[in-house]
Formats: sequence, structure tokens, C-alpha cells
Amino acid sequence: MTIHQTDFPPGSLVKHRYFVALRPPAEAVRAMAGIQREIAVSDRVSPDRLHMTLFITDDFETEPRALGPAMAAALDRVRADAFDVALSRIGHRGGSLVTSRAPALRRFQSAVAGALTQAGIVPRAGWAFNPHVTLGYDALPAFAGRPIDPIAWRARDFVLIHSLLRLTMHRTLGTWALIEQPRLL
Repeated sequence: MTIHQTDFPPGSLVKHRYFVALRPPAEAVRAMAGIQREIAVSDRVSPDRLHMTLFITDDFETEPRALGPAMAAALDRVRADAFDVALSRIGHRGGSLVTSRAPALRRFQSAVAGALTQAGIVPRAGWAFNPHVTLGYDALPAFAGRPIDPIAWRARDFVLIHSLLRLTMHRTLGTWALIEQPRLL
């Protein structure tokens, strides 16, 4: 696996954040973009950056060069079956889509977090897993809690992202496949 490193001078405005996520496939992204338009999200997350965060680090002023490879090594140990994800309502502030009763997703997130914490990598202080996909950063309380036609997909892989804050740039450092079990018809 190749880890891309980026140099920025100390004290630059760029901060570094690492996170593990599920990325929705194109069909789900199109449906999410439709919801963004329907509820008039103005501060939208671009389609190529839509994701569900499973684990996130603190933000760093300078790039911790060993962190990406350490996270990748820990994630190499995660073994899990593919599973279905369904987003069924608008979140409490109106800018995200949320899921409920997702036991396979919660088990998978627990496995990811467990592998990383065993490797000494801790999540951002105060962060707790709350399964959602952020559509935008507007507060749209008029839509909060509203049910939607479910946006569903099969999670077949997960990614490690290096986010360059203030550049709104995501760099994929690695992708790991989930195990697709035969499904009974």
C-alpha cells in the first residue's frame, strides 16, 4: 500500500485529520444529492466527499507522518463481512441523513475502533459513533427527523482518509474489502 505524504510549512493554515469511513456508491450519492437539492442545503458536502465516519482522529497542526501507516497496519487486521446500510431519515439538525437499528454496522464500527485502539490510536476527544452521512453544514431544523425513502447500499469496503482541512481535500490512503458471503435467495 502506498501512503501519500504532503508537506506544508509549520504554522500554515492547513490541518491534518485522519478518519476511517464507508463511502456510498454512485447510485446512493445521486440520491443524497437529490436530498441536498430538495431541502436546499447551501453549504453542501461535495459528492466525492460524502461518507459515513467510523473513526476519526484529532486535528493536527503538522502532519504526523507515522499515523497514516500505523492506522493502515491496524486496519489490515480487520476482517468483517459485507453488510447493508440504509439511511432512512434526516438528522436532528437537518444537515445529515441517519440510520437506525443497524446492528451489523455497529459491530463493524466496533471492530474498526477496537483494531485502532489496540494499536494505540485513540479517537478524537469526545467523539462517539453516530451513524450518519453529512450532507451539509447548514442547520435546517424544519427538516429534522423527517423520514425519507431509504437510501440503501451494500457496504463492500471501507477507506482510510487523510483530510487536509481548509483545503477541503480528501486523500484516500487505503481501501479494504469486506468479505462477501453467499446470500440465500
